[in-house]
Amino acid sequence: MFNSKNKRLYDLILGKLNANTQDVVFSGNYMFKFNKQVGGGGNFNFEIVSRDANALEFTTTDIVPLVDIQSIQIPFVEDNQRDDWEREFYVAIEIPSTRNAVTNEIKIEFDEANPKYQAVLETLENMSNELTFIQTVEENEVDVDYKYTFKVKEPTKVDVFVYGAKYYQLLALTFNLTSLSEGFFGNETALYFGLASDGSFGETAPYLLDNVEFNEIVAKTVRATSNIDNTEEGYTIDKRLWESTITVNFNGNVADMLLYKEKALFSTIKLEYQIKITNKNLNTHAGENLDYTINVLVTNVNITYRNNVVDQLTFKLQRV
Repeated sequence: MFNSKNKRLYDLILGKLNANTQDVVFSGNYMFKFNKQVGGGGNFNFEIVSRDANALEFTTTDIVPLVDIQSIQIPFVEDNQRDDWEREFYVAIEIPSTRNAVTNEIKIEFDEANPKYQAVLETLENMSNELTFIQTVEENEVDVDYKYTFKVKEPTKVDVFVYGAKYYQLLALTFNLTSLSEGFFGNETALYFGLASDGSFGETAPYLLDNVEFNEIVAKTVRATSNIDNTEEGYTIDKRLWESTITVNFNGNVADMLLYKEKALFSTIKLEYQIKITNKNLNTHAGENLDYTINVLVTNVNITYRNNVVDQLTFKLQRV
């Protein structure tokens, strides 16, 4: 059976929303949209109640409907089945009404503390922090893993409408994402930087570099092994070197301040550091620990300050 990529992504978003801690249930079908009712005065038609017929008594569960509104796909002809997407989903959240006991006036006001709205914000925050995650789906009775990296936007207001004498706030959830069936994203590699003499150094936030670009080079020096009478040249390797050029956002943590002091000429000229490079998803894929730590020197640092632009440090490391 062929499987729809749009349906797979819809199920992914629906699963993320239903992982909330607010006890809020999201449901829907990616093929359906909010449609105007014929002769319904412009109201939107959708279900907000789920009935469980397996219980001894019928029970109802309030559901936040989720629908797939727009899908823009940019496919690539690559073995890793890469696709870039812009996806937009709508959710409808009921706006509760209150009646003033004195004036009998009905007040309808959206409350940001509404658990349904909080569930949406919680999901978006988790997706933003997670950066990269894996979805396992069954295709032709075989489990297939798909990997995603998301750029998450704040929900935007679309409309307020009335259905069944209740008011609903319609919100749009927009995502930019890339999906792969194989391979890795750059944000899966984490870099930790500290002094070589720092006994507290480890995979903790003070040492984490907010990596924008990481270029790593391993080179070998070679020499010819042939003599003057040989017609065919051969080589042997004498030495190997490691160096890298890294660009990071300057956030002011311990690692950043070490680089800042290098830039400001506060550090001793031969100060030694250590950098740890780790990719946990690669470790899982390979079935072994491929993390590594290298003692290094900072041989070049530069920063350019521009108005209304995030400060970034670009620096070069070479192995001690």
